[in-house]
Amino acid sequence: GVLGAGIMGAGIAGALVRKDVPTMMLDVSQAALDKGIAANVAILQARLDAGRTTVAELASALGKLSTSTLHAAIGDCDVVIEAVVEKEVAKTSLFRELSKVLKPGAILASNTSTISITRMADSAPDPEKFAGLHFFNPVDRMQLVEVIRGQKTSDHTVATLVALAKRLGKSPIVVRDGPGFLVNRILFPYINEALAMLEEGASPRDVDQAALDFGMPMGPITLSDVVGLDTALLAGDVVNRAFAERAKTSRLLVDLVQAGRLGQKSGGGFYSYAKGPKGVDDPALDKILDAHRSSTREFSRAEISDRLFLPMVVEASLVLSEEIVREPSDVDMGLILGLGFPTFRGGLLRWADSIDVLNRLKVYEALGLRFQPTPALRQGKRFFLS
Repeated sequence: GVLGAGIMGAGIAGALVRKDVPTMMLDVSQAALDKGIAANVAILQARLDAGRTTVAELASALGKLSTSTLHAAIGDCDVVIEAVVEKEVAKTSLFRELSKVLKPGAILASNTSTISITRMADSAPDPEKFAGLHFFNPVDRMQLVEVIRGQKTSDHTVATLVALAKRLGKSPIVVRDGPGFLVNRILFPYINEALAMLEEGASPRDVDQAALDFGMPMGPITLSDVVGLDTALLAGDVVNRAFAERAKTSRLLVDLVQAGRLGQKSGGGFYSYAKGPKGVDDPALDKILDAHRSSTREFSRAEISDRLFLPMVVEASLVLSEEIVREPSDVDMGLILGLGFPTFRGGLLRWADSIDVLNRLKVYEALGLRFQPTPALRQGKRFFLS
């Protein structure tokens, strides 16, 4: 069962039926369900046009997708994946309703990107059968899945969700519960620092270009527009509050959202999308940016690059020390598959091992704790032995 027929819910349902897993997709309205079905038809048609599927496989996949507006329709499901709006109150209210319909032993998984699994488990029918199952957008293309273990999540639940992710052709990483889990936690300093540099006078285009030069598939400003600035604001708020000592406070996203600039989906965010999906510079942004700018100085590409990626190394070092994941390779695989970190650099921590992190951080340490090396980094330890 999949709860929610939006971008993520429809994407997850589509991934399931394309691997012959019968799936019931639920939403509150038939219109939302129709939109979710249409999204899957479009993906299947694109695969057919590219020669990646056949008419018979397309028909088989759609035949395995059922829809309903009634919770009772998922009463016989072994696994139910929640993919509704990223608001804790909405999710936990739904979980309490599901206790009336889920069969004994059914696993409930949340596709949350930031909200505590341990805390939400208190509202789940069975905390031992509750975990996070975080897919990345777009689901049909992104290979990574984070399987998030809450404090009460059973080994059986984790193993079942790992097996399900593998059946879908995904690469699962088991992550211990914590704000932002793995990928979004390490993403937060990347986005946060991009906003900080905008306020110091850097242009959105220069920040994005430095990331592209480094090898990222898109820059942090474009990424925010693509994700949606309202979504980025919600997710960022959870992580930034959890790690406030390393976050640079900014109201820039708040003002953009209040101005109706939600990114690509609204036709304008940091860039304008009035003429298509490729963002172009928008003079209308200048007035909002100017209200937040403390200076107008020039930035070198090297400085922008250092300030985007060095705080990510600091955060990744903390993730390992807190045992959010077990191995440095989990971090590198997660960022390569979840963020598109350039493979030619080997991953974030392989890259960190190839540079003088301590001296690079020293240049920026006056900016705050996000540029302060962790104890492990101070000791000069390499993340990988060879």
